[in-house]
Amino acid sequence: MTNINILKKRLEEESEELKQQLNTISQHIGTNPDKWEVVSKSVEPESEKEDAAATLEEYDKNVALVNDLQIRYQKVIDAIERINNNTYGICTISGTQHSIEDERLIADPAARTCESHEEK
Repeated sequence: MTNINILKKRLEEESEELKQQLNTISQHIGTNPDKWEVVSKSVEPESEKEDAAATLEEYDKNVALVNDLQIRYQKVIDAIERINNNTYGICTISGTQHSIEDERLIADPAARTCESHEEK
């Protein structure tokens, strides 16, 4: 198997990068450190319709981006937890001790499944 320490370091670095990206356009929801909501700019009542539309469009884009970043962040955190629980590299779908291919883990250290159970 590929060196788990190297993959764990990559996952930890990616986790930090994702948190930084999330913190630039969103804030934590309540006390849950793994959930974010988009921070929206307030629109002044006297602002132009175009300004309000642009702000709304930016908000919509940020909602989609935060959703994607949050999904990836959770996959990375889950992979780190699997490393810590000594279950990393085992396909989470097969229900057996079927290993995830090294090439797959190198390409995506957060992979949860082997190629035959690849998430579509």
